[in-house]
Amino acid sequence: MVLQSDPEDAEALVILGHCKIDTRQFEEATTILKQCLQYESNKDYVFYLLSFTAYQQGNNRVALNYLNEALSIFPYNAGYFALAAHVHLDDKNYEKALVAADRGLLIDAENVSCLNARSTALFRLNKKDAAKEIIQV
Repeated sequence: MVLQSDPEDAEALVILGHCKIDTRQFEEATTILKQCLQYESNKDYVFYLLSFTAYQQGNNRVALNYLNEALSIFPYNAGYFALAAHVHLDDKNYEKALVAADRGLLIDAENVSCLNARSTALFRLNKKDAAKEIIQV
């Protein structure tokens, strides 16, 4: 195992953290991913994974803080904006969800998660015709 020979291998730690997320071991994932930041602090994907972990645990404020870190490093990933949109939807902040989804769609016009978040936000904002247009495309 890579981590036995090099416990500071950031890439191996990211993979292990991702596996912990996949098996819903969120506390262990958070510990591992934070450890990864000690060795390679400028990792947007690690911040995204930390955000996703916090979101899965219902801690939306922490999720948004980690997402802001990820986006400050690399603001060109539609998936980061998609997660932000879904966090805002959970918080019933539909305007912010719409903005996040739209920013993600500027990067990737076919991002399904952004399209879903956008249509949901529009529907919740009582812009049902615009929401239906997205669904019918």
